[in-house]
Amino acid sequence: NSRAEGVVGEDTIVVDCLFQSKPLNQEKEALVMQICGISKQTASELQLLLARNADEEDVIGLFNAGTIHCGFMSSLVWQEIPEKLDCLKQTRAIQMHIQDIEAHMNGELPKGSKINAKLSISEHMNQISLLQEHLNLLDRFESTTNQHYKEVAELAQNTEISMVSMAEQELERAEISVTSLTDGGFVTMGFIFNAVGITEPSIEKLRRISAKEFLLTSVTDMCEYYDVTCLCDRGKLSYCWKQMYDGKLPNFRLHKVNCVVCDCESEDQLRYLLEEYELPVDDRILAWMGDQAGIKFLGLTRIMLRQHLHPNQSERIEQVYQTVLFLRSIHDAQLFHQ
Repeated sequence: NSRAEGVVGEDTIVVDCLFQSKPLNQEKEALVMQICGISKQTASELQLLLARNADEEDVIGLFNAGTIHCGFMSSLVWQEIPEKLDCLKQTRAIQMHIQDIEAHMNGELPKGSKINAKLSISEHMNQISLLQEHLNLLDRFESTTNQHYKEVAELAQNTEISMVSMAEQELERAEISVTSLTDGGFVTMGFIFNAVGITEPSIEKLRRISAKEFLLTSVTDMCEYYDVTCLCDRGKLSYCWKQMYDGKLPNFRLHKVNCVVCDCESEDQLRYLLEEYELPVDDRILAWMGDQAGIKFLGLTRIMLRQHLHPNQSERIEQVYQTVLFLRSIHDAQLFHQ
């Protein structure tokens, strides 16, 4: 019992060693990865890969299904993840931050320090306590499961690069409609949709579609047939279709930075854009858009407007749809220059 109670002396050392060697639970592992600068989503995907003891074939399937996210060569998702799992580097940064706080508390604020001088002593002490807790978590993570996470992160990193290289080669071919981007291939259209940012449920509905079928079908008809109802995904599918049809690489992350429509993340930003162009504003539609409002707005169709907003107001439906078409023209103009 003395060891369980943590009495002083050698028993305390044994308790500490046992505690340090015990792996963290999944919630705390995810917290450590976020401390290391890894997003909550990617941390969850790393845990999935580790839980499945994933090999290359598993990772390929998960990328094609949209279960774990990917990007194109200019916006790779996994490129920096193994490096971010360097807990020792993060530990040194936290230790230096603690030293800066302590120096400030002693009246020796380092030159160029980012320490908030307006905080009270007790607030600084709370900061130090939290940072020391982070150090303990990093130490336990590094001594238990981090090596395994580094291995699956490197597997995802290498697989993503291999798949992106093949996908980009296929997309650059003149005969894109007869590429190998088909269900069951190494790289499928699901991987392309994933890299554009389309969600897993929509990718699942479209998982059997080939590049040929995708390019020979209107996006509206395709979404109706395959029951793709997510407005954001419909907008991104339209973007993807336009880029592939024009023989360009669909890189939505790059496009979003330069497109004033797709860059509208909120209802308020979309409202401001509509007012800037002196276009009519429909409050019911804006309230429906939510986050990623701009790309969702581009995905609206007359059928959707009729079903969800204005069943018996044909003039209003047409007015709103003309606004959609106007914003699509802005969106398409940016595509031309991409």
